[in-house]
Amino acid sequence: MRLKRLVYGLSTICRIRELGYFIPYRYAAGADREALDYPWIKQLFSVNKKRSFIETLEKLTPYTEDLKKIKRHSSDPDEPRWGQDWFPGLDAAVAYGLVRARKPKQIIELGSGHSTRFLLRAIADGGLDTAVTCVDPAPRAVLPEQELELIKQPVQTVPLEKLPKLMAGDILLIDSSHIAMPGSDVDWVINNILPSLPKGALVHFHDIFLPDPYPAEWRWREYNEQISISALMAGGRVTPFFSSHFVRKYLSESVVKLGFDWIPLELNSFETSLWTEIAGNEFYKN
Repeated sequence: MRLKRLVYGLSTICRIRELGYFIPYRYAAGADREALDYPWIKQLFSVNKKRSFIETLEKLTPYTEDLKKIKRHSSDPDEPRWGQDWFPGLDAAVAYGLVRARKPKQIIELGSGHSTRFLLRAIADGGLDTAVTCVDPAPRAVLPEQELELIKQPVQTVPLEKLPKLMAGDILLIDSSHIAMPGSDVDWVINNILPSLPKGALVHFHDIFLPDPYPAEWRWREYNEQISISALMAGGRVTPFFSSHFVRKYLSESVVKLGFDWIPLELNSFETSLWTEIAGNEFYKN
């Protein structure tokens, strides 16, 4: 991985081909990114949102038997499975449960893969009339395209009018590059898609460790999306109602008490779903 970073870095700095970002910052040596945390978010989650986090888990109860029917491993590429670390444990279970409980008419997913399989299983198990649109320039997984619309483009190149109009109760799942830079997909989503969403739309962010920093072993990825999401919560645009990372790390007794400790979790995998709800009306209509 270090060699790959070196090649990418030299290619970018030497202007051979842009494969990332280089940002000069004279105080970079003194920045301890692993020690950084967000105490106000920890208080928000621990005090203000603890009840809503637990209530979200409780909503899975009616679907426990259906969730248990999902195998740990499956040779069928269309089937969801627990034995993977891309969308593991609570991430998968809560996404499945929220689709069953909320019955959205539209789901837009930025990215695709194991998460998509759990969404489609929830729709099928619930007999729902839900349309799924995935925007992914390079899908890693084989998906049943007869069950969804797949747009193979970077989201920032997709005109807003080409995307389905989301209403209250509909779902936007965001699992993009996680790099908040001018012109990136994160920039486009936060400053174009999110302002157009109506009150009551659900927004899911993946690979979010708030209130903690990104893990040290992920430093090479240079993710910085959490900074933007923290600002969205501080400004009141989105209201969090579930965090897989927070629940697993700080409310693990609730997982056991509610009977969800059976959910398989691969060794060294990270549960990182952050579920939020749009708290105000759209700023503009697309």
